[in-house]
Amino acid sequence: MASLSARSLGFTPFGGLLVLLTVLLLTLAPVAQAQQADTGYPFTYQGQLLIDDQPVTDSCTFTVSLWDAATDGNQIAGPLAFTDVPVADGYFDLAIDFGLSPFDGAERYLEITVQCSTDTDPITLGRQVLTAAPYALHSEKVPWSGIQGLPDGFADEVDTDTLGSLSCADNEIARWDGSEWVCSTDTDTDTDTDTDTLGSLNCADNEIARWDGSEWVCSTDIDTTYSASDGLSLTGTAFSIATAGVTTAMLASDAVTSDELADDAVDTAAIQNDAVTSAKIANDTITAADIATDAVRNEEIQNNAVTSNKIASGAVTSSDIADGTIDVADLNNDAVTSAKIADSTILFGDINQNGCTDGQVMKWNNTTPAWECAADINTDSGGDITAVTAGTGLTGGGTSGAVTVNVDTAAIQQRVSSTCAVGSSIRAIAADGTVTCETDDNSGGDITAVTAGTGLTGGATSGAATVNVDTTAIQRRVSSTCAAGSSIRAIAADGTVTCETDDSGGGGGASFGGDGSNGALTMNSATNWASNPPSNPLAQYSTCTINAQLTVPSGTIIHCSGNLTIGSGGSIVVRTVAQGRSINHNNIYYNEPPSGLGASPAGTDGSNHAGIGGLGWGNAQSAAWLLHPGPFGGGSGSTVNWSDFTSRGGHGGGSLVLKVGGSITINGNISANGENATASSGGPGGGGGAGGLVILASSTSVSGSGSINVNGGNGANATGGSSGGGGGGGGGIIHIISPSITFTGSTGTSNGTGGSNINGSSSLYGGGGGGMGGNGGNGGNLDSDNSTPGNGGNGFVIQSATDPANIY
Repeated sequence: MASLSARSLGFTPFGGLLVLLTVLLLTLAPVAQAQQADTGYPFTYQGQLLIDDQPVTDSCTFTVSLWDAATDGNQIAGPLAFTDVPVADGYFDLAIDFGLSPFDGAERYLEITVQCSTDTDPITLGRQVLTAAPYALHSEKVPWSGIQGLPDGFADEVDTDTLGSLSCADNEIARWDGSEWVCSTDTDTDTDTDTDTLGSLNCADNEIARWDGSEWVCSTDIDTTYSASDGLSLTGTAFSIATAGVTTAMLASDAVTSDELADDAVDTAAIQNDAVTSAKIANDTITAADIATDAVRNEEIQNNAVTSNKIASGAVTSSDIADGTIDVADLNNDAVTSAKIADSTILFGDINQNGCTDGQVMKWNNTTPAWECAADINTDSGGDITAVTAGTGLTGGGTSGAVTVNVDTAAIQQRVSSTCAVGSSIRAIAADGTVTCETDDNSGGDITAVTAGTGLTGGATSGAATVNVDTTAIQRRVSSTCAAGSSIRAIAADGTVTCETDDSGGGGGASFGGDGSNGALTMNSATNWASNPPSNPLAQYSTCTINAQLTVPSGTIIHCSGNLTIGSGGSIVVRTVAQGRSINHNNIYYNEPPSGLGASPAGTDGSNHAGIGGLGWGNAQSAAWLLHPGPFGGGSGSTVNWSDFTSRGGHGGGSLVLKVGGSITINGNISANGENATASSGGPGGGGGAGGLVILASSTSVSGSGSINVNGGNGANATGGSSGGGGGGGGGIIHIISPSITFTGSTGTSNGTGGSNINGSSSLYGGGGGGMGGNGGNGGNLDSDNSTPGNGGNGFVIQSATDPANIY
């Protein structure tokens, strides 16, 4: 039995008459007509009519039609008229049959018009959105062509697989002959003719197995001794080159070139003194690129070891030779010729300054030929100046020899470097830059006193007077700023500021969490608002601190303009949604459990067939806008009534909203779990209640290491007869809304588990679980498919990184 519960809808018709339609249950009624036709699929619509809040008892005419929009839109089916419908104490029920074709997956709305005996005209009650119940009609009719992913051999609607009915003789095998499975002889049953004797070979210690051409035999290991020859060392069975194992005598000339050596593989520590001589180095084989900077110094090179023919032309430049590292003692005669020195590569700065004495110059000697140190014997510059004459401001000059020119101090002022003491001034400046000082003259003014006026301090009647700004009266320049999202709360005398986070919310200065007019809320002992509600249920607290258990009814909203903190020993326990009434109609026994929110209804009962779990929201995209739950929460599990027993379904978890202008810190826990179903005595089990809804909305941040739980309740086990267990409740929804979300605690949105069936002589079926975030599980069914009770679906956590004032 499929069911859909909806919220109460209020309508105001003509003439000011208030008619309230409470949609109780939409039930798929069983029919005996053929399932292939597009008729004979009615669903039961039940409700209550109220006039001025009083139930109606009358005989009324109802007209129903199906539409594709809540207002306006297109009429999809109907209208269907129901005349002389009995209404007792406001309750009525209609068996509505639009067929299957109008329900193609799109949204559908039911419009109802009613006219009772006291009404002069029909009254339209508005449109009611339909969700799961009409679509459950399709569960009894699935066309073969509508099934996707059919395996080969089934597309013609005929199962030709013969393997299931194949019966073969002993030792035969099943073989596919190209069109069907047939019995066949196993043609590969020969015994192993392998004559390999290795498996049974038993050898003595240290012997080995050896193949002698026809079989495996035991044999002596004749090669187990190792020894290291000259130049090698042996550790166990590993050979290596011994220290000093390779000498120059072992290397042929030119045997090892730079190509055989990895970069940096051989350093000076690895080469014995005199091990590498010039005879071991091929001409032009080592260039400057092969030698690391400072790797080879002159003490590593024997005298005359490196000759000019060992150095490639242009291979070594002045940048490759450290200053002072090579002197004449390091060079053979004729070792460095002009052919070895690239043009412009050696400057005078590259030549050791000790090569010549003071006043000597480098002089070329054609006889040698070489550059030599020699006396500077020619001081004549070779220029054509014949006289130097002192001009204006200068003295001196001459026409021969060393000529000196000086500044004329009688005409040019030398730099002034002298100073005068405090209270004195410069009276005269001499040619040499010295000064003559004198005591300062009195200003000649008539000020006899300096008095500090408004906003100033200090002053004097003699001497030097100082006046300062009075910082207690005059504000120093304000230079500090506040970060984005903050405002200046106070300005100090020195110009520094104190910042605070901006308030959020609407007009009147109230923040998102209210105006705080009811002061601080502090809970240090257990409190139950469900049994003893606060005097002002719409209180707006300034701060909220919960250090003990606070029990609240479903639909509770806590407003806090400042910070809300749940301490490590504190908790908020949300009561479950109230259980609804049970109704028994003749041979049909079912419950009207309370709905979950919108698309998360309660499960149906299992009195005459298996109870189907309530549908949950299923995804965060649509559930994220569930911001005003009111008193509703998770769907309740179905209660099963039969004869002299009742298995009560679990209540759905309640709803809780925390609207906080400051931060939310949760180090304790919040729970809005669905209730487990209660088992009956000797009958089927009821369905578990769905988890509830918890919304944490903060204008600044949500943090903490506590726990938030909205788990689904478990279905009850069957306890007697041939009975089915109840389905598990679906997990609930946790929605955290804040610009900063750093909560590191645990979140529980788990599903409730289904109960267990009991096989027996009769067939009674379990109730379905309620839905919220996840679907409720179906009840157990022993009559048709022997299905086990289903677990509920898991709920989910939604995190919206935004200021809640943007969406509330």
